[in-house]
Amino acid sequence: MKILNIILLSVIFSWFGYQSAGQSLEDYYPKATGQIVRHAYFALDYNEAHEQANWVIYFAGNFGNTSRNDQFREDPEVKTGSATLEDYKGSGYDRGHLAPAADMNFNTESMSESFYLSNMSPQIPSFNRGIWKSLEELLRDWSAINPSDWDVIVTGPVLTKPCGVIGNHVTVPCSYYKIYADMESLRSIAFILPNEGSETDLKNFTVSIDSLEAATGIDFFHLLSNSAQNKLESTVALEEWNWNPQPKSQERTKEPLPQANTQQCKAFTQSGKRCSRKATPSGYCWQHEKH
Repeated sequence: MKILNIILLSVIFSWFGYQSAGQSLEDYYPKATGQIVRHAYFALDYNEAHEQANWVIYFAGNFGNTSRNDQFREDPEVKTGSATLEDYKGSGYDRGHLAPAADMNFNTESMSESFYLSNMSPQIPSFNRGIWKSLEELLRDWSAINPSDWDVIVTGPVLTKPCGVIGNHVTVPCSYYKIYADMESLRSIAFILPNEGSETDLKNFTVSIDSLEAATGIDFFHLLSNSAQNKLESTVALEEWNWNPQPKSQERTKEPLPQANTQQCKAFTQSGKRCSRKATPSGYCWQHEKH
């Protein structure tokens, strides 16, 4: 009876174009063109030609207190080999985080993984330490005050029009993007920022996801129903977002969720594929729960 009820609820959610809060991060992946690399709290699509990720995705709003460790290093999960420390050495560019270390402070594992070079991109120092940092802090503030635990952040470089190369074929992007999506109410906002220092108001860099898709060539949220995509991607309403949020990100109000809430079930289906459901704290979904 429990299984039948769950199946019935899933059908209802799918029929109306909604996503249930029990779904996994994988349900919100953008379309990938490279290798999908999954880490404990974030996933990415690695672009070997540009030696960086096309996109990085993670759930917002889960906060810990693990200190930054600056363990920059190659990502062993990238089959073709990720960028290296030598690629950035003497380049004049920062190893700019895509998924910020401050968003990955759940525990020592997540903090350590945030410093894989697959999660880095060459950023001008005044950009990385200035307006890009300000945008990261704003999104943390939004997730701290939003009652939903299913906000999604997607971020990455715009690789369609590069501005140069460093090291061994590591592309220098001319601009970067971020998406903040509230999956419970299906509202979103996206930003495209040039890779340069700026004191311009962040509101001036907002775009719709439809516009961002045209600029990047990436199909975001393609796994949602057409009606959900249209609602999420077509418009952006600046008045729906708090541009002076309280409390600030360092005064976060949410309790951290357990790691398993963003983990994929460890079990395999009869066809030999990895189960795509969200795991419980045991590491398995409700169907494959082991007692």
